[in-house]
Amino acid sequence: MEPLVGAPFDEIIVESNLNVRKKPEPARRKTRDAIWAIIPERTRKKRQFQPYNYYNSFNPYNINRYAPLNNIPSNSVSNSNANAQSLSFGNPNYSSSASQANANSNSFGYGPNGFGSGSALAQAQGFQSVGPLGSFGATSANSQTQNLQSGYNGFQSASGLSNSQTYTLPNGQQINLALTNSFTSGLNGQANGQSNSISVT
Repeated sequence: MEPLVGAPFDEIIVESNLNVRKKPEPARRKTRDAIWAIIPERTRKKRQFQPYNYYNSFNPYNINRYAPLNNIPSNSVSNSNANAQSLSFGNPNYSSSASQANANSNSFGYGPNGFGSGSALAQAQGFQSVGPLGSFGATSANSQTQNLQSGYNGFQSASGLSNSQTYTLPNGQQINLALTNSFTSGLNGQANGQSNSISVT
């Protein structure tokens, strides 16, 4: 085992008798002596500064801490449900039906390069009724998305919305409505767009 400080002896003189004189140990702090006495030799290591680009991020999901953000599995939650119902009045000339469906998802991920999250929502519904004046029905569908990310390239976000509606009149005509809206924000500034349309067939 190598000594901690210098050589262990000042000199060794061989004469008729062998005299070995131990070198006096240098003065050290009592606190440091106590620490070195407790820590085993094999566990003593030199303290080193970490490199500039070194990251050590805590991850509660026990995933790769040193992988880029896009390679790290994200924690996601999704839900969906659908409902449908119909009513009949005992007469084929009088009836009503309706349906509805919803779906949504949310995700979040993070790592050494930053973090990001996303969410999406979709809904659809419709109904149809028949009466003495004819048939009337309507359907509607809409969706929403939102995403954001923060990392080396700064903060970026995007969102979108779309909606469509269709009405069926007793005379057989259909009225179609459509609407879209989008928004983005990033290093190059902000941008948004919107469009809508109406048609009768």
